[in-house]
Amino acid sequence: MPPQTPPQPKTADTALTDVQSYQTGMKQPGAILQEREQALGVPQAQQQVSGLRQAITNTTNLLNQIAPSVQGRTATSQVTAAQANRQIANEQAPIQENLASLGQQYGQASGDLNTAMARSQAQAQMEAEGQQNQFGNLRQIYQDVFGGEQAGKQFGLQERQLGENVRQFDVGQSLSERQFAQGQQEFGQQFGEGQRQFNVGQGLAERQFAQGQEEFTKQFGLQEQQFGESQQQFDDRQATDKQQFEANLALQQQQFGLSEQQATEQRRQFDASQTAEMQKFQSQFGLQEQQFAQTQEEFTKQFGLSREQFAQDQEQFTKQFGLSENQFAETQRQFNANFGEDIRKFDIQQTEAKRQFDAGLLLDKDRFNLSDREEKEQSRQFEVQQSLARAEFNAQMEMERIKLADANRQFDQQRDLGYYSR
Repeated sequence: MPPQTPPQPKTADTALTDVQSYQTGMKQPGAILQEREQALGVPQAQQQVSGLRQAITNTTNLLNQIAPSVQGRTATSQVTAAQANRQIANEQAPIQENLASLGQQYGQASGDLNTAMARSQAQAQMEAEGQQNQFGNLRQIYQDVFGGEQAGKQFGLQERQLGENVRQFDVGQSLSERQFAQGQQEFGQQFGEGQRQFNVGQGLAERQFAQGQEEFTKQFGLQEQQFGESQQQFDDRQATDKQQFEANLALQQQQFGLSEQQATEQRRQFDASQTAEMQKFQSQFGLQEQQFAQTQEEFTKQFGLSREQFAQDQEQFTKQFGLSENQFAETQRQFNANFGEDIRKFDIQQTEAKRQFDAGLLLDKDRFNLSDREEKEQSRQFEVQQSLARAEFNAQMEMERIKLADANRQFDQQRDLGYYSR
């Protein structure tokens, strides 16, 4: 049997190799059952039961032939009926004794056969389930590693681009501040307009959060609907398995004389396996709910802008940035140009990531026979990642836009104060 606990791969290529190697060595359920039956002596027990059944039939026929034979031999002689009956009884006695012995042997052999078949079926089912579970684990490891590599490439490129934009903006701001500081007096600080701008910015952040919260609620509702559909499919499959099991059990009782106690034990084992499958199914959905809650919490942290932090940033900005009108206009023009280019590049990256994901999903579907439900779940997870990446990108760009708008307002405010102070 393939290894049960393979090591965690470091790359998608090694993970895929592990999946393919394991899949090559997987056994068919019928082959597993045949191996278990051979190991437990089921074929030999079947031959023994069959031989005893034939011996009982032959012995019974021989016993039934004794009375006609004796009567035929004594029909023309002076043998009385009582004497003929004694002769029949004498000839039947050893055969009846042999028949009784064969019956006992047959009962014992049949019981041993039923026990061996039940054990072989239980062991084969356990081995097949373990094999399938391990294959599913390896496939999940490959999908996780592959998804992590793709996400790492995508987000790493985005972070580098965003960092470069922020660096260029800060350099431009610092240069403008030094140039404007030459020959200019410091302007007084006004916070009334700043508070109004804060409220506008906070309202925007709250609306964005509300929209994001509504989208999460819709997604969670869809997730619950999908779980309901998956639950129905799972219940239907278990009902079908139950019907097939009862049919096979009835066939065993008819063919091999399976006792009611043995049938009850097989039913108990089958019910236990179905209960285990139900618990596994429900625990998987609970894990999905927990992951969804963590994603929602991360979303809340990204979009939750506290008033204290905003006020501190506003005060710090007021102290640091003062731009001349021409310099500020040029900085704003460059920012707008970079902002548009960043959006265009980000859209191209997401389109390329989507194309690579679709190609990888198609390949996985052919290699691993993904079900429609698994394919939809992977697509949903990818869309969530894409949405989070776009939300993070939009939030960072919005912060840069707000900073530039505040710089413009501060410049106008300081220019007016400088005019009236002369």
